[in-house]
Amino acid sequence: MKALSEFTGNERKLLGIIGIDVGNHDTKTRHKTFSSGFQKVKVVNKLSSEYIVFTDKYGEPVYYTFENKPFNLSYNKTESEEMFIISLMAIAREAVARGISLNGDEIDLAIGMPPGMYNQKNIDNYSHYYMERGKNLAYTYCYGENKYDFRFSIAHVIVTAQCWGAAAQYPHLHRDLDEVYLVDIGGGTTDVIHMTTGNIDGTPLSYNDGVNKMFSTIANTMTNETGIRFEAKNIKDAMMKKGNLSERHIERIKELAYDWTKNIFSRMMTEGVEFRLAKVITLGGGSLILDEEIERVSKELGFVERLAIKDSKANATGYELVAALALYHIKSKAVNEFWRELDSEILNTVE
Repeated sequence: MKALSEFTGNERKLLGIIGIDVGNHDTKTRHKTFSSGFQKVKVVNKLSSEYIVFTDKYGEPVYYTFENKPFNLSYNKTESEEMFIISLMAIAREAVARGISLNGDEIDLAIGMPPGMYNQKNIDNYSHYYMERGKNLAYTYCYGENKYDFRFSIAHVIVTAQCWGAAAQYPHLHRDLDEVYLVDIGGGTTDVIHMTTGNIDGTPLSYNDGVNKMFSTIANTMTNETGIRFEAKNIKDAMMKKGNLSERHIERIKELAYDWTKNIFSRMMTEGVEFRLAKVITLGGGSLILDEEIERVSKELGFVERLAIKDSKANATGYELVAALALYHIKSKAVNEFWRELDSEILNTVE
C-alpha cells in the first residue's frame, strides 16, 4: 500500500477520484462489486471476515459488517445514513484494490442518480449529503487478518445521471448513431435516456421497477404455486445459474422473468419510447441477469437492434470519466490509458 499523498500530477488526481454506483441491489466501483447491505453491531461476530469499524463519541467501537442481503434502499437514498455507510465500505474496498492508503488525504467522489431525478435540486441534495458527512473521516477496514486505517475528507462531489455515466465509458457504441436509447435495469429502478447525435434528447425516464422487485414478485408466485417457501435470493441465484433448484423450478422462474421483462419494455413503448425506430443499448446489473430474456423480447417487440454493455461497473467507471474532465480537464482517452497501464501493472505484480 502506497500513500495517496506520495503520488503527483494526473496520477494523484485520477487515483483520488473514486466512482461509486450505489444500487438498490449491488454497489459497484471500478474494481469491486458487493451487495448493498450491512449490519450495524456493537460486538462483531468472530465469523465476520469483512467489516469497517468506527469509534463513537464515547470511545466505543461500532462495527458495520458486510452482508450478502441488500437493503431495500429508497428511491431517494439521501433520506438515511445507509448510502453513506455503504459508500465508505466501497471507498475502503476500492482503495485497497488500487493499492493506496489514505492518511489525511482529500478524495473526490463521483456518484450518480436515476436520470428521472437528475435536476439541480437533487444534485445539490446529493452533494450536500456527502459533503456534510465527509470531513475528517476516520475508520478501519478489516478483511480477514488484514487491517487498514483510513483518514480522509471528501473534497468534491460530482453527480452524474445513471446511463449517461455508462455512455461516457462506451462512446463507440453510440458515437456514430443519429439516435439511440439507453436502458439501465438496476436493482431498484429501470432508467431510459434518449440520445440524438450524442446528446440527451427530452426528459429521461425512471421507473421504480428493478430486479429486486422482480425477484420478490417471482418468489411470491413460486411459493403460491408450489407451497415451497421461495425467497428473493433463490430467484436471483437461479437467474444467475447458481443454487440447487430443480430444472422444473428454474424453467418456471425463467418464464416469469420473461413476462416481467416483456411487461417493462412494453410499458416503455406504450409511454412513447420507440425501440422500433432507434437502436437500444441495455446496461446495468439487471440487464446482465436478464440478458436472454431481453434478447427474446427485443425480437418479439420488433427492436431495430439491441446492443449491450455487459460491464456491470460501467456506470461507476463512467462517473470517474465525467469527474476527471469536470474537475481537472483530463479527457477520457487519458483516463482509460492510465487505468489500462495501472491495472496491467497490478495484474503482473499479482502473477
